[in-house]
Amino acid sequence: MFVLQRIVIIVIVLVVVWRIAVGLGRRRRETGFGADSYSRFSPLLRRRRREWSSHLADEQPDHLVACRRCGTYVPSRRALTAGSGEVFCSPGCRDRVEAAEAHDA
Repeated sequence: MFVLQRIVIIVIVLVVVWRIAVGLGRRRRETGFGADSYSRFSPLLRRRRREWSSHLADEQPDHLVACRRCGTYVPSRRALTAGSGEVFCSPGCRDRVEAAEAHDA
């Protein structure tokens, strides 16, 4: 009878230790550093993408405008304008057009 009690206690202790180890392993796999950290499916990266996309959803969509000189499309927020209201993609394009107009005049 005494031996049976010891066996039952040992089995119970082993089951408890096994359950704790499984729980710790699962938690470590979900939050730990590993191959998944380099993946685009990593939990941290998924959370960052979700937060960023919800942040972008709050903003007004940005439309594209064409540069007068080279025709490159740029977002209207990044576009540069001249005094006449023309749109340019970069200071270089703007300066070239202004220099050409000053030369022609």
